[in-house]
Amino acid sequence: MYMFGNKRYTGQGKYTFLKGAKLSRGGRSKPAVETESGLLVRSKYERECVKFFEDNNVEFQYEPLILLSGRQYRPDFFLPKYNLFIELCGYNHMPFYRDRI
Repeated sequence: MYMFGNKRYTGQGKYTFLKGAKLSRGGRSKPAVETESGLLVRSKYERECVKFFEDNNVEFQYEPLILLSGRQYRPDFFLPKYNLFIELCGYNHMPFYRDRI
């Protein structure tokens, strides 16, 4: 068994929270990476996607709010012409992140 803050690794990529542990609400960081066009995004990966979309005249929406089965999601991009949502997953080497996606 391995401990990570208030989480306990139980094996096979699964984690449990310790009883009585207070969990922060987390929340997303504010966009702080500026693209060439002045749009603020959250990462360099997203900045590169915006550059690709703009260079190729692809219409996109950044972090649109969608509802699925009564839950709210904010994927990174939505391409209306293709009815396609794009979520960038850049931290696959981190077990907590990998489990969430």
